[in-house]
Amino acid sequence: MAASKHLDVWLGRTRKQLADSGRIPQVAAVLAGEDGTAAADWEQTLRAILDGEQSPDLDLLTRIDAILSGASRKDGAPAACPQPRQMDFFATAVVLPALLAQAFC
Repeated sequence: MAASKHLDVWLGRTRKQLADSGRIPQVAAVLAGEDGTAAADWEQTLRAILDGEQSPDLDLLTRIDAILSGASRKDGAPAACPQPRQMDFFATAVVLPALLAQAFC
């Protein structure tokens, strides 16, 4: 399976996870807190990724997955500092190797 197919699968799953009202602003707020970029800028970037107008780099893809996996807490709030063990299996086992293979081929 090509890296683009893995990315398409990741996008489909991530779109579903972010479909709930307020989820994109939540993730944007966590990303903004990590790097100091305005949350509104992150919202715009996330929407561009979900609309297929922009592709996430590997770092952003794994950051988004880590935030989403931490967001399944009972209170629904995203984890401010997700632990590596919370990383989504799909991203680390499927997408990561495909993107690395594409980068080094």
